Amino acid sequence: MKKILRVFSWLLIILLGVFAIFLIYAAVYSYTPKPQVLLYESKKPDIFADTIILKMMIWDISGALADSSSDVFDESGEYRRKKMETVNENLQKIRKIIKSTGDFDFILLQQADSSARRSHRLNQYDSLTYDFDLFNSTYTKCHDVFFYPRPTVNPQGKINSGLITMSKFNPASVTRFAYPNRNDWPLSLFKPDYCFLLNRYTLENEKEFILINTFNNEEPDRVLDTKDFELLKTVITYEYQRGNYVLVGGNWNRYPPDYHPEFKSHRIDTTKRETVSSNFMPEWKWAYDRSIPSCRRADKAYDKYKTFCYVTDFYLISPNIEIKQVKTENLEFGNSKHNPVTLTVRLK
Repeated sequence: MKKILRVFSWLLIILLGVFAIFLIYAAVYSYTPKPQVLLYESKKPDIFADTIILKMMIWDISGALADSSSDVFDESGEYRRKKMETVNENLQKIRKIIKSTGDFDFILLQQADSSARRSHRLNQYDSLTYDFDLFNSTYTKCHDVFFYPRPTVNPQGKINSGLITMSKFNPASVTRFAYPNRNDWPLSLFKPDYCFLLNRYTLENEKEFILINTFNNEEPDRVLDTKDFELLKTVITYEYQRGNYVLVGGNWNRYPPDYHPEFKSHRIDTTKRETVSSNFMPEWKWAYDRSIPSCRRADKAYDKYKTFCYVTDFYLISPNIEIKQVKTENLEFGNSKHNPVTLTVRLK
């Protein structure tokens, strides 16, 4: 009996030792971004008119992991690994859609993998920016871990995923702002580091156009949600008070204020989710397409008549910008579990 206990004790010590080494390695490798990082600065930025009409797209491409014929997660919520051929085919179709959908001034993408096991280490940044070599393109990491342990049977492993902002104009600067970390150690070693990218452009009237690409946390926490939105509010209020034009777009991972979808050919998801408070920037404008969903549930293959759909991808616009058109491109979630949302505005 004593021998059995001794063997068991040694096995336990070995397992704890391996786990400790795993955590130490994760801590050393851990991506811990600063609250604010200047990623790009130009001494010769492009200058454009303060009455210009601008066209843009936001699209959470979800690592090119899901097409309409497949799911991303099984019914228990566990991630399903995709074949390299599937991921690459989705990625190439996403490239073609971005290029053919319109003559965009700005393209804001979320969840683009640059080196991730789940997407077979395809550099999606290089692929997606290839057709826009004359654009200014910036990438920043949102999720960088050497090993993501879920699901337990076939872990996702290494993940490097983030935001891409592509711009026809050369910005004066690009800055990364980190949303507050909402996970205690050791979960913070493996969870995403949500953030937003702020591009600053020079106008002829000596004001600036501020374009923000945001990716917000999908795990609700009222205290930290408040901190996230306080940070965003502080930044955009400061810019607007200086007389600048401000536009925020991306995947907010929550419903827009006063959310009342009017889908005509898709099933509305009535699941209770976090909603952006109507008290957040009440004088500003929210732009989204009520008739077409921007996101779908990913626990099963997409079925137009059965899959529950909703909206989490939209824009927030300062009062000195006029909305000309907002449209969700109805791609039937062919290559991502999100549809792209396009917007046309005029500075005034």
